[in-house]
Amino acid sequence: MLSPRSPHARGAAARAARETLGCCVGRRSIAGIPREVVVASAARTPIGAFCGALSLMPVHRLGAAALGAAVRRAGLEPHEVEMVLMGHAMTAGCGSHTARQAAHAAELPATVDCTGVNKGCASGLKAITLAAQAIAMGQVDVALCGGMESMSQVPYFLRHARRGGYHYGHGTLEDSALSDGLWDATSNCHLSSCVEHTVEELGLNRAAQDRYALESYAKAAKAWQQGAFDLEVAPVRVKNPAAERDAMEKRSIIMSVDEEYSRMKLDRMAQAPPIFQEDGTITAANASSLNDGAAALVLISEPRARDLGITGLARICAFADAAVEPRHVAKAPAAAIGRALSAARMNTVNFYEIHETFSAVALANMQLLDLDPSRVNVNGGAVALGHPIGASGARIVATLLSVLTQQDATTGCAAIGNVGGGATALVLDRR
Repeated sequence: MLSPRSPHARGAAARAARETLGCCVGRRSIAGIPREVVVASAARTPIGAFCGALSLMPVHRLGAAALGAAVRRAGLEPHEVEMVLMGHAMTAGCGSHTARQAAHAAELPATVDCTGVNKGCASGLKAITLAAQAIAMGQVDVALCGGMESMSQVPYFLRHARRGGYHYGHGTLEDSALSDGLWDATSNCHLSSCVEHTVEELGLNRAAQDRYALESYAKAAKAWQQGAFDLEVAPVRVKNPAAERDAMEKRSIIMSVDEEYSRMKLDRMAQAPPIFQEDGTITAANASSLNDGAAALVLISEPRARDLGITGLARICAFADAAVEPRHVAKAPAAAIGRALSAARMNTVNFYEIHETFSAVALANMQLLDLDPSRVNVNGGAVALGHPIGASGARIVATLLSVLTQQDATTGCAAIGNVGGGATALVLDRR
């Protein structure tokens, strides 16, 4: 028998821990995690256009709107929440500990522990998997999790002003949204330049990307016309810009529909120039935009759900992270999906939500995984709906839950990549 202190025993224990923490929860557990995790509810704000209807709302208020709606939909009282984890990628200028600010604004008790998560675009989904992990391991029974972002309020900054200042000459304002959100610091290039590597490798030409983008807009428009997003979107009260010009106008209005998908001039898509790469195929039209929004889920342990009579929307049966070389970031979701499906002991699922940071990302991962396009992003994706960075990982889970309900489907997988070559994936089961 191996001694607990021996290198071999420690190695075996480490491998077991990695399998447990990186892979799976729920009935399909391969690591003996004791408790199932139920998704009790999901809610998201409408997604606001850049400098649009939600632009005056501080990010913690966006987060609070989603958190509060999720708690109400779960039929819980605020004091029953034990933990809050919120993804937020662009924190500069937002004040300290935005997750705590959001929980406070949502009128959760001061005793609720709060944690912020920054994994770039995957922040919101990573927050969900961390909450599921905490519940599965018995640390808490009820967790609120999700993500939030106000790209409209991301500040510009002035380097070197603190240490010595500028004794002579001009300083340069830098856009934090670009440098901290869309720029791959490891490769020192825009994220789209990394994706262009995969475009060339897999033969994803400009026409295919534009065609995919048009389909995403069409699917989003159809989904809104048919009320497909009603299950997930929680209306938000915002200031009425018209009230500043006309005292007779209402001071506030209710925003209940995504703002981005109806703004694109689709007939001009083919004329859009490449961004950041002269001979590139990625344009502002076939990529996601900068946006504002938040999304949140209530997760609950199966024993507590049973005690409270909560059936829930689905069970989390697996999750996983993966990483690749930064310039292959477009392929990272496929790697995470493969790991999550393996942990769930599945070969595939009924429906997928693969985040459309760019049209090329969705196309690449469908090709790598040999997926049926009719089973991927059926209500449109971020190219049409928008990409509030810290919220998007949670948004795609909320949308996936809607899709599974509408299609009366059993299983689904949500996946999102993040700058630097990482990705996170989550598998849901409605049985």
